[in-house]
Amino acid sequence: IKLLEQLAFVWDVSITSWNTRYQELREYQAEHGDCLVPTGNRYRYHPNPTLRALGLWVKAQRAEYSVWKSQKGKSSITPERIKLLEQLGFVWDVSITIWNTRYRELEEYQREHGDCLVPRRYPLNPALGRWVVAQRTEYSVWKSQKGKSSITQERIRLLKQLGFVWDARRMPSTWSRDQQWNTRYQELEEYQAEHGNCL
Repeated sequence: IKLLEQLAFVWDVSITSWNTRYQELREYQAEHGDCLVPTGNRYRYHPNPTLRALGLWVKAQRAEYSVWKSQKGKSSITPERIKLLEQLGFVWDVSITIWNTRYRELEEYQREHGDCLVPRRYPLNPALGRWVVAQRTEYSVWKSQKGKSSITQERIRLLKQLGFVWDARRMPSTWSRDQQWNTRYQELEEYQAEHGNCL
C-alpha cells in the first residue's frame, strides 16, 4: 500500500473524478459568471470533449440531488458536495432560472413596445418568442385541468401584471386601432415566414 501511495495511486476513482469535474466547473463559472453549463441534446456532440463531459456531469449532479432531496433511493451526492456546488452559485432547478430570465426579457419588451405580444419568431430574441407561446400553452393546459402544467398561480399573477394576453387571437377592447392593426400585421408576417405566402 505504501509503495502504491508513493506513486499517487488513486483508491477511489469516483472521488477523483468528482473533484476533477468540480474544478472544471469552477473554471467554467469564473469564465461565464454562472454554472449553467449546456446540457441539452444539441450539446451531446459538442466538439469540446471537456465541456461535453462537464455538461453530462452537471446534469448528473442535478439528478443525484433530486434523489437525495426526495430520499427515494441512494444518492452519491453528499451535504459537503451540495455546499461546495452552492458556493459556486449552482442552480438545482434550471427551469426556474430560465423562467425568471425570460420574464425579465418580457418586462423589457413590454416597456419598449407597450405590450407583451412577442412574435413567435422574434428575430431579436427567438427564445423569448418561443417562451411566450409556451406560457400560453401551459396556461391553456392549467385552465382546462386536462394535464400537468408548469405554470403556477404566482406566474399567472406576474404575467397578468404585465398585461400578458393569454389568447393572442383575441385583443383587448381597450386597444387602439393601430395596436390591433400592428398585432394582426405581426401575425401575418409570421404566417408569411412560415408558409412563404399570405394566402
